Amino acid sequence: VGNVQIVPAGTAPNRTDALVQVESSWTEVVFSELMDAAEVVDPVALPGVQDKASARMISVPVARAGLRYILKVSPSEFPLVIENEAYFIALARQAGLATVRAEIVHDAAGRSGLLVERFDRVPIDGDTVCLAAEDAAQVLGIYPADKYAVTTERVCTALADRCSARPVALRDLVRQVCFAWFTGNGDLHAKNLSILSTPAGEWRVSPAYDLPSTVPYGDRTMALSIGGSKTGLSRRALLAFAGDLGLPARAAERVLDQALTATARTPDDIARGAIPLDRNALRAWTKELRHRRRLAE
Repeated sequence: VGNVQIVPAGTAPNRTDALVQVESSWTEVVFSELMDAAEVVDPVALPGVQDKASARMISVPVARAGLRYILKVSPSEFPLVIENEAYFIALARQAGLATVRAEIVHDAAGRSGLLVERFDRVPIDGDTVCLAAEDAAQVLGIYPADKYAVTTERVCTALADRCSARPVALRDLVRQVCFAWFTGNGDLHAKNLSILSTPAGEWRVSPAYDLPSTVPYGDRTMALSIGGSKTGLSRRALLAFAGDLGLPARAAERVLDQALTATARTPDDIARGAIPLDRNALRAWTKELRHRRRLAE
């Protein structure tokens, strides 16, 4: 997210365009050709890269019909992660979370991709305006490689402190954290929580993004610790986390209960094959999500 540039005083920043323009129907496009045109490197091939499922997706910035998008394509090691994320984005929206706009598209070969509209690019009067956006790594002044080396408390505090309405920001951040826990998203690191400036200059928590459940790919821990733990988070632990941030107890209870209600059908949906992975994977996934719910009820 964002578009930070350093230019001489009085000089307008350079306009940045998407690397790839897509004018035709998606069924006339081949994703691998888009990746070649954008010179995108598959992160799976990079030695030493240890990112989780969401970061392993191959992402290509594209433009279409005057809007800016990120096109995500699944790496082979994470089957159906596109469909996985699409399901949880829709669930988050149903739960009342502000989320990115996204849809599944298919190329000429039938390969699926997730087309995510950029929330930091807004069309105004026929032009694309870049909104200021900063993720927690930027706000904290840490390197992207250290995005797993901080705590959830530190991330949420730093972001909320920058927002115009701190109590609202805290509530929104805790909502994203609770949603991640109940859906098994183990990649809510310091670059996947961010703040966004409105055109009027008011800082708010960004819409939720990068939302796949990482549980079916063998990852059952949170990206960042909460109260010193990355797993086994009980109701008491989640409420203590919210309270330590400064969220009033009643508001914290409400956020937690709303997250439980919003995700109540998810284990059953998974068991029925909402994301059609193999039976063993679905069984283990469902078991983990139900266990997390029992801890927090």
